[in-house]
Amino acid sequence: MTIHEEHIEISGNLIYTKKIQFNKSNNYIIFLHEGLGCTDQFKKFPEQLCRALNINGFAYDRRGYGRSSEYEFNDNPHYMHEEALHILPKIISHLKPDKFMLYGHSDGGTISLIYAGSHHRMPSVVVTEAAHSHREEIGVQGIIKTLNIYDTFLKKKLEKYHGDNTDNVFNGWSQNWLSDAFAKWNIFDSLEKIQCPVLVLQGGHDRYATAEHPEIIAGKINSYAKSV
Repeated sequence: MTIHEEHIEISGNLIYTKKIQFNKSNNYIIFLHEGLGCTDQFKKFPEQLCRALNINGFAYDRRGYGRSSEYEFNDNPHYMHEEALHILPKIISHLKPDKFMLYGHSDGGTISLIYAGSHHRMPSVVVTEAAHSHREEIGVQGIIKTLNIYDTFLKKKLEKYHGDNTDNVFNGWSQNWLSDAFAKWNIFDSLEKIQCPVLVLQGGHDRYATAEHPEIIAGKINSYAKSV
């Protein structure tokens, strides 16, 4: 296994990337992190999964996160659609894979689904963990509870990954999800256009979502999806 880390310029932003090479093929799992996450928060999971499947891996920090350049994305209820439709395609174009699958956690899972439902190159498989299909009341309440603990210990924990940009990451994430503009947000149209296999994973004790999400996602993708 070899690991290659570099920053690439995408739409005027410096994006941190991590390529995990297990074999000589040009096939990859592309990992997309959650709403308060980054590549480093995946820890050793990408390497472990790629080793088990004997496939190469590629992860990157989205604009404003982790080791990528700063980016203001609060007051933008379309931030996941923008990432999926304008940034991720350029990331894939830079990687130039023969085949690729998407593995997305939370916001990263939602971005993966939006991308797969677009006119861009279709992934061979999409796997999502706790992806959002719409804004749910339990998610709103979960974010409000998270606001109450941010200054006590969560901020310090996140600063390890996001440094001086931590407030922007947290405020952008929480303010977007709690905004009135986000109340009717959903990805239903994207789901109906997906034409590749999708595995939808959802934890039973997720404080931000219920089983309603995997049921909607699998139901709208129809025969191409399985929820667990």
